[in-house]
Amino acid sequence: MNRVWRVVRNWGSLGNIVDGDCTVAAYYHIIMALAVLNGSSFKRILYRVGFHVPGTPFALKEYAAYLATLGQKPGPDTGVDPAGWLAWQQAQGNVLGWKQLPMPLTEASLRAALDKFGGVMLGGELSQNADANAGPWLSWAWTYSTNKFDQPDPSLGHEVAYLDYTRNMDRVVTWGRWQYMTITFRIKCFTYGHVFVHKSDPDAARKLPFLEAL
Repeated sequence: MNRVWRVVRNWGSLGNIVDGDCTVAAYYHIIMALAVLNGSSFKRILYRVGFHVPGTPFALKEYAAYLATLGQKPGPDTGVDPAGWLAWQQAQGNVLGWKQLPMPLTEASLRAALDKFGGVMLGGELSQNADANAGPWLSWAWTYSTNKFDQPDPSLGHEVAYLDYTRNMDRVVTWGRWQYMTITFRIKCFTYGHVFVHKSDPDAARKLPFLEAL
């Protein structure tokens, strides 16, 4: 299991409770996780009490800058395509490389990607019950059932930072908090994923060959 969940308690929503920048938030939450895993004890203490970078103003500035290249403006219904976002970040020199994980996602490939890269930008469609719990407060685990409100809704596209797993649950960061979901929910609702290597990652040289092998 990834020990970062024990360190960061206040991730910050990075604007995603108001705006449709879930992809941007997932990207920066992974960068924050890598900063903790590779950082000093002092940095881990700062992250634990809520002092971290990037913060919401920076994330929203980048969100607006990317949308401007598409002739769009930020808003609650203005989402971001992960491939376009990562390509833009690479063009800015911030990302050294990125790939979409082979589809369909499998348990083995997803967890191997997490172990190799430290985080996965996981995308798909939320259920209505999951979306109803949007916010920074603690949540029950997202579950899938035959109830229509527990099934993926095409109108509720969402991106999360996949950072940890247990035997029976996956653990992601979204809306500024840790969120559990059952493995069945993840399989049914989250159908694609992206990994990247950031320029600030001290492990970048080791990770790039894994990226090329995808």
